[in-house]
Amino acid sequence: MTIFKDRRGTAAIEFAIAMVPVVILLSGGITYAGVFSMRIALQNAANEGARAGIAGATLCEREALATAAARAALTLGHAVEAQVSASATKERLAVTIRYPYGQGSLTPVMMPVPDMLQATAVTLTDEPVLPASAC
Repeated sequence: MTIFKDRRGTAAIEFAIAMVPVVILLSGGITYAGVFSMRIALQNAANEGARAGIAGATLCEREALATAAARAALTLGHAVEAQVSASATKERLAVTIRYPYGQGSLTPVMMPVPDMLQATAVTLTDEPVLPASAC
């Protein structure tokens, strides 16, 4: 039988077999790099919001400044879809950003990604806050 002695094309078959796991690993690395990049961008935006919110004289002003600064700092992805919230008390200011990452993801079906990414930044305040009417 000469069919098994013919070695033409074996390199192409071996290459195709070896490339399957390489492509899977490469696409997984790219997918999770995108997740981590977005997570870092969300955390930086939350930090910026918390830093900017300290400048407010009233609790309502602190929340408004923090929310506006966090929205302005969102640069990756579809920032419009991010939910930015700020809560201020006399002792602290917390900024939370929630982003539905899984909805607009361009990742393949076989690469699971989180549906929601969240980042929170908290700053402690010790300065007095002026009394304010309802926000």
